[in-house]
Amino acid sequence: MNKLTEIDNLANGATKNIGRLLELSYDDEEIRFRSVEAFEYFTQTDAILKRVYEGLKDDDELVRTTCIELLGEWKNTDSTEMLYTALSDKSEIVRAAAITSLGQIARKDTIWILREKFNNLHGIERASAAMALYTLGQSDYLDELLLLFDDDNYQTRCAAANLLSGFIKAEDRSKVIVKIKQALLKEKTKAAERPKMS
Repeated sequence: MNKLTEIDNLANGATKNIGRLLELSYDDEEIRFRSVEAFEYFTQTDAILKRVYEGLKDDDELVRTTCIELLGEWKNTDSTEMLYTALSDKSEIVRAAAITSLGQIARKDTIWILREKFNNLHGIERASAAMALYTLGQSDYLDELLLLFDDDNYQTRCAAANLLSGFIKAEDRSKVIVKIKQALLKEKTKAAERPKMS
């Protein structure tokens, strides 16, 4: 059995599998990334959290990004300063993930920091910041995010669609669905097309 298949088999939340996943998380780039990604299926333990913190300094941007995303999903308030540090990462996807995770953790001081940075952000970072500010109660940033459906870069359009599908509030759902349908009518890039929001 190859290691990628092994990771798929281990990613079932069973506590007995954590040790092996931790072991695999020190392998080559793809194995590290996929092992760390599998932690989402497990209850957070001290060992997993320690490995995720270590992963914030990994050489591979996908490992760093995944570790940051996990901290956001776990709403890990102890990691806030680390996420602020990640806002200066050399990788755009890492910086964007850090912004999104800061929005999920929902510390009020994040609002000021993201508002200060917002006008100088572009692409997926701008999309992440608009969504983070929206989730932090700054509802006017939803319109900023919706504007990104007209961005020239398909990756930015993809990011906007992905963020909306994951974080939109119920009261704004119908407005967003209308905007997504309009965007789909003119979307020429297959990668930027998104499934309907149910």
